[in-house]
Amino acid sequence: SKAVHHRSPKESKNDHRAEKQQLPSTSSLAAAALAGIALALGWAHISNKRTASLSSEDMLLKMVRRSPSFELSNKGSRVLSATNLIRAGTVLMEIPRELMIWDLDAARDNFVQKELFSAPFLSAETTDTMSKRAIILAAYLALLRKEVVSPSGEFPLQTLVAQTLPSYEDYASFHPVVVDLETIREYLGEHSIAYLHLDHVREKLTREYDQLSASSRNFAQQVSREEYLACRLAVQSRAFQGKQLTELDLPEDEREYYRKTIGIDFSNFVSMEPVNDFMNAHVNNNVKVSDYDPVTRTGKARAVKDILDGQELINSYGKFYDFVLFGQYGFVPTDGTGTSIASMFVHHDIHLMSEIVGEVEGRGYSRGG
Repeated sequence: SKAVHHRSPKESKNDHRAEKQQLPSTSSLAAAALAGIALALGWAHISNKRTASLSSEDMLLKMVRRSPSFELSNKGSRVLSATNLIRAGTVLMEIPRELMIWDLDAARDNFVQKELFSAPFLSAETTDTMSKRAIILAAYLALLRKEVVSPSGEFPLQTLVAQTLPSYEDYASFHPVVVDLETIREYLGEHSIAYLHLDHVREKLTREYDQLSASSRNFAQQVSREEYLACRLAVQSRAFQGKQLTELDLPEDEREYYRKTIGIDFSNFVSMEPVNDFMNAHVNNNVKVSDYDPVTRTGKARAVKDILDGQELINSYGKFYDFVLFGQYGFVPTDGTGTSIASMFVHHDIHLMSEIVGEVEGRGYSRGG
């Protein structure tokens, strides 16, 4: 999983020039219709509002070892574009461990252990492991942002990194999980797969906060529902999953403690990684975020194909159904690369769908954002 920020094609003179050479231009009726609904509700792109100022973005860029062949492509955004030809295989950036925030860091925090390990979601064997990891990481991010907890002395920059993530107000401007549910029902229809999935996600995230708050009055007093949801959406849409953790990062006795107390094995890790999360995402990506190196304590991002001067750096989430992309990330592709389910719109007026599809195709959007 991984990072996403989306924008209108009008914001870039290049308008994904290299992508146009590589990506299909056709779009299915369901994909275009869902994207049209997103457009009508104001979710087709993020308006580039960020909690982090440009100086914070520049500061983060200066903190990583990176190629000089790309830069922030326009003021106030986090879109990375090549400034000259980048050859396949080039290491674009190395993110030091000091800038990463892992779910393991969250599990090691005293507040999290004392106040939240007893929460039903974390102690229940029925809760899937990835949800548990997302919950503790989101709670830790929220606590860092409020400076309720302090990172370990080994990672003093974690508070800064957490504070550069989008706020609830930022997400409320585009993400369907936190907008008015009646509006969503009006456009999607209460029986569509997209609406049912979105409703499930909203209910799940809200229930997480309720259970954390019920388990810890201290947490409830320090972190509001909106603050938790903002951090939970950040984890949901921006986190990267690393592979195997070694003894260098997690001794076996500590691993066994987490396995017994909260049912998390920590054979791998989930990580928030600044700068890597600047990248937009598409199935036809030109960048891959590589595995963490426990010896150098860095995570790398490499070009997987030649990237032309002016082309945007694009990561990939993998292949998902459009309704999953919509509910989890707040966008859908409109270039035919998404995967749609025909019954998604079976309960809608076909004339309304035709108008929406026409509006999207008329505006020439090549993807959802």
